[in-house]
Amino acid sequence: MLAETRKPAERLLTAMERRCERDSQFGELYNAFLKEYEELDHMELAREPPNSSKDRCYLLHHGVLRESRAITKLRVIFNGSQRTRYGESLNIQLLIGANLLPRLANVLMYWRWHRYALVTDIEKMYRQILVNPEDQKYQSIFWRHNVNDPIREYTLKTVTYGLACAPFLAIRALRQLADDKGCHYPRGADALRHDCYVDDIVTGAHYKADAIALQVELRKLCMRGGFLLRKWAANCRELLRDISPKHCLTRDSLA
Repeated sequence: MLAETRKPAERLLTAMERRCERDSQFGELYNAFLKEYEELDHMELAREPPNSSKDRCYLLHHGVLRESRAITKLRVIFNGSQRTRYGESLNIQLLIGANLLPRLANVLMYWRWHRYALVTDIEKMYRQILVNPEDQKYQSIFWRHNVNDPIREYTLKTVTYGLACAPFLAIRALRQLADDKGCHYPRGADALRHDCYVDDIVTGAHYKADAIALQVELRKLCMRGGFLLRKWAANCRELLRDISPKHCLTRDSLA
């Protein structure tokens, strides 16, 4: 039934290619985004024959420019809500999962109690989590890097922004990492459980030595799960002394 998403996906690809031709900057950014997706092995060419669309779902995708952002100017959005003639969509079929997000106000209020404060961001958090290979066929897309090439069918291999279950899967993966490795990194595990809001971690400690130990544990714990921490900032430079400057925000402090 979801295979009916094939035609809309093909039509939108054509529309996006026309936009890329009209706007060269948009086209370059769009192509670079999906090229990186493929190079990082977050998507791959479909293993089944291109015309075998039975029991598959095709995600529509389009680009959103964010001129005010200095780091990411374009994001490709994947749409899992495209309905078939029967009113069904992938997002309707998916189990959303429990809301694991803490109250943002509570996270921020608790963070402000710390004398030494740290913030960091989990880089490409969703895309660090693999989807069961048997389910990747429901994350099929059409793409080609050049309009002169034949249209190719890809499957997205990781948790995908735009699917109803993505927030639950991402946060649940972090919680499982904290449970599995928390005995080795108790400070880091506690931060993942209580000081994390989606891909942002805001944490800290009352004493400088504890804050430094927390930073080290948090990095090691996240690396064990394949998550890289970027955009570090702190209200004390010593807390980030072993963090590469390219992984820190440009501001010297949070004060």
